[in-house]
Amino acid sequence: MKCEIIKIIFIASLVIFLGQQVTAQFLEPECGALRISKRLVNGTDAEKGLYPWMAFIHRGKHLVCGGTLITHWFVLTAAHCIAKTKGLKVSLGVHNSNDLHSSRIYKVDRFLKHWSYVRSSEGSDIGLLKLARKVEFTANIRPICILTDSKIKVDRVSWFLAIGWGKTEPDGDTSNILQTKIIERRDKSECDCLDSQICTVAESGTICYGDSGGPVVLELKIKQKSRYVQLGVSSYVTDHCSKHGVFTDILSHSMWIQFLVGRHTPNDS
Repeated sequence: MKCEIIKIIFIASLVIFLGQQVTAQFLEPECGALRISKRLVNGTDAEKGLYPWMAFIHRGKHLVCGGTLITHWFVLTAAHCIAKTKGLKVSLGVHNSNDLHSSRIYKVDRFLKHWSYVRSSEGSDIGLLKLARKVEFTANIRPICILTDSKIKVDRVSWFLAIGWGKTEPDGDTSNILQTKIIERRDKSECDCLDSQICTVAESGTICYGDSGGPVVLELKIKQKSRYVQLGVSSYVTDHCSKHGVFTDILSHSMWIQFLVGRHTPNDS
């Protein structure tokens, strides 16, 4: 019953936000593919193929961070995820990390950290991976929507959906199966974070180690079409994953994203 109440509140919070977004513009027009889900889960396995924009950033078979496909050429992640770039690759179409051979694996041509990034707690923990070859979209590999209007404010949203392969317990292993968790936005003072960051908390723990670089998303309906829109990038957690999770606010960095995507996208694409 409690889970159903959370589901209702989560959907209602989106409707409040959506009323302001009828003229929203996206980085990639055919983004945010939305499939009908049998359930809205919280801290359990995601349905296979439901989030085709999730990127598994790895070294060998080892998870380094999550990320999101945002165009034919770019994956969005956290800047701290690409502090060490040697051997990093991106797999798309991943649900179970034990089954990477069935995904599409991409080498990275450029690692682009935000120019003002120093450490996660000081903000701008956001980065782009320019892939070595163009991604052809399929049913299981599609981009997430990135809003290009920096005037939109995340503070209007109360609930988000976080997604990743991170640890389900602070002292446990990272999850092989993609996980989802409903998280609540809190006042920035609770996390002692910046205006360009999002402070969140979850009912039973927050995001955890291994979720870094992954998204917080919401469902947006425009002209009768529902899409998933990404509003944050997982940056860091407090109190050993037991309390707050801090995300980089994408809307505060939308001009940076647009500039680099435009600059480094091949002309013939």
